[in-house]
Amino acid sequence: MRNSLTLLLLVFLSGCAGTGYNDWTEKEQAKYKYFLALQTVDTLQTYEGLKCTSDKPLTECLEEVNPLYGKSPSGEKIVGLKLLSNLLIYAALRAEPDVLSRETTLNVMNMGIAVVIINNQIVINRAF
Repeated sequence: MRNSLTLLLLVFLSGCAGTGYNDWTEKEQAKYKYFLALQTVDTLQTYEGLKCTSDKPLTECLEEVNPLYGKSPSGEKIVGLKLLSNLLIYAALRAEPDVLSRETTLNVMNMGIAVVIINNQIVINRAF
């Protein structure tokens, strides 16, 4: 699993090398890097939070609530779906913005994933 997470991080960072990214402002680039870091934290929390230790009965284990993952996804599924979703997000961000600026979109996305991370940690703290 550690290799999968390392690969995920490398792929996220390699997205920064595309021609579209180089045309972004420094603020947009920084906010996108924050977004990738937050996505990595979310992925790690999901993986660690769903691990069920042998000393806990199955009824006390955490379950994933995202229907795309299923209740008990494998580490590979978590990483694969996160990778796919982030590649799609990057592709959307490379397009010229129609409604919101790229910077505003990144602000909203960063706030949203921060809320998800906070909620994940609250659930993990209650369970463990």
